[in-house]
Amino acid sequence: MSIKVFALIKKEERVDPRTKNKFFEAMLSLLNEADEEYGHGPRYFSGYDEVGALLRREAGVTHQQLQDRYPVYERGETVQLRLTLENDQVIKNLGFGPEAA
Repeated sequence: MSIKVFALIKKEERVDPRTKNKFFEAMLSLLNEADEEYGHGPRYFSGYDEVGALLRREAGVTHQQLQDRYPVYERGETVQLRLTLENDQVIKNLGFGPEAA
């Protein structure tokens, strides 16, 4: 049974409370076809490359798909990838539970 989902990746600015320095993180959310979020909210990564590595390894996203959408991410817009996953285990491997399914 395949599962259709949307992976959303967004560049978010953060401020280190100790140093007040700004930095960026990549936010990853996973939505089902009814736009309900899997898990308990988004996951945060050090950057687009780290999210890409996870999506390539676990969800079969290609390097070209990620490269094509990188300019969108850099502009601060949300990257949306439509994915067809093999089963609930892939969702768990991505770090999201199937609660919203």
